Amino acid sequence: MIAGRDYLVPVNLDPERNREAWLADRLLGHGGSDVAKIVGEHPNKGPIDVWRAHTGDGVQDDDTERSRAGRWLEPHVIRWFAAGGEDWPRIGGPYRIAKPPTVYHRDRPWQRGSVDGLGYYPEAIAHLPYGDAELSAVMAPSFLLEVKTHGWFGSKCYNLDDEDMPLISVPPDKRIQVAWYQELYDCDVAYLAALADTHLKRTFLLPRDRALGAMLLDEVESFRKRYILTGEAPPPDGKPSYHDFLRARFKTHDAELVASTDEVDTAVEALIAIKRDQKRLKAERELAEQVIKKHIGEHAGVKSSSGIVTWKSQRSGKYRDKEMRAELYAVAGWTDVEIAAFEERFALPDNRVMRTPGKD
Repeated sequence: MIAGRDYLVPVNLDPERNREAWLADRLLGHGGSDVAKIVGEHPNKGPIDVWRAHTGDGVQDDDTERSRAGRWLEPHVIRWFAAGGEDWPRIGGPYRIAKPPTVYHRDRPWQRGSVDGLGYYPEAIAHLPYGDAELSAVMAPSFLLEVKTHGWFGSKCYNLDDEDMPLISVPPDKRIQVAWYQELYDCDVAYLAALADTHLKRTFLLPRDRALGAMLLDEVESFRKRYILTGEAPPPDGKPSYHDFLRARFKTHDAELVASTDEVDTAVEALIAIKRDQKRLKAERELAEQVIKKHIGEHAGVKSSSGIVTWKSQRSGKYRDKEMRAELYAVAGWTDVEIAAFEERFALPDNRVMRTPGKD
């Protein structure tokens, strides 16, 4: 239990020791990692990813080497942040941090989450003879702590300047995740401790935005009722993950032509116009490249007013099919049947191609 938060029901499952059971329990609601996807603020994923995980249509657990490394680093970052000073540059401290279990709201079981830490200012707990593990049961937290660990590429979302300082406070998906936890734990203050580019220690103070929190609750509840409980897939959002969903869901087709709708008619018109523009732009690009290449000639590149442009040789990665077949005949002694079987074994899967009226 968390002091002063009797409405929170703990889920006593260890995400490392009981991962399968913990993952199954996640499907009963939506935690902080779901919310940014649901509201369309995640940089790579969208509502369809949450829907697929909750309906059994896709992979639920993105347990990659990077995510496992993040979980390994998390307790170290928490310890450094709590100590402050040279371990983690920030104002104030040292703090006490308790690790809470996953919890859900008693009146809204779909509202759940597992914040990385419940924080306590030293002056608030100086009189209490409890260890970190017992603090949350006897005293309400002073703040929440969320930890993020990023490699070089992931660190770019913080828009670091030349001195490795953030140009913006927090990326939108991280801000939404923290706001979700602030609503769940009813806490007005949160810190995001970001280990960026594996070595830059950055602290972000996040006051509670009640309007944002209320909007997230409404959006997630509506999404759950409209799509999760009915099994209806959410609409396309233009993200790569929706492309993956369509490719996995509709691998084959019959000979029937389906009736159109106003929405589809509009999309077809837009696609035709876009393809027409792409063809024009492709021709304009080819012309621009020819002008530049003719000027570069036998040299490596050119210093233009917009920057350096190079034209260098590199391996294409493609093969000359006829010559390769002849070599397999002569050297390996393969037959046409053996070559065809080899090609089929390593061929890319069939891909359905969309064609529009008129010439592309």
